[in-house]
Amino acid sequence: SLAAVRPSIDCWRAHPLPARPKSPRHADGHTAESYKNVARLQRKIEEIHDPERRSRTTQTTNPGSGKLAEQLSRNRQARAHVALGAGEAAHRANLQHMLRRIDNLESAAERKKNPFDTSVYPALLLRRREDMKPAELLD
Repeated sequence: SLAAVRPSIDCWRAHPLPARPKSPRHADGHTAESYKNVARLQRKIEEIHDPERRSRTTQTTNPGSGKLAEQLSRNRQARAHVALGAGEAAHRANLQHMLRRIDNLESAAERKKNPFDTSVYPALLLRRREDMKPAELLD
């Protein structure tokens, strides 16, 4: 039976792995390494909040790239959205898009959508009344 078969690979270690050496602990139970980490983080925080550091910062992006202007525009819109409230901002957006569509009505793409526009479909001028469909006679 299978109980008599021994595995060909022994998966248990004869000797356990040696333990890692423990770092020395202070009286409060913390290691010297944790104190070094805290000191390093404290230095970073002080550097960030240093007023002289703020005056030394330089702009890393190309000022002519346009990305800064786009970001400023988005920020301005976000501030306006918060100041006006969601309803007023949505109303202004609707008006802006409506005016854009009205300005775009004279474009060739919009004129092609109107089946009765004779500037795009001059064949409409040559039609006789008998050739027109009953629905088209109403105008």
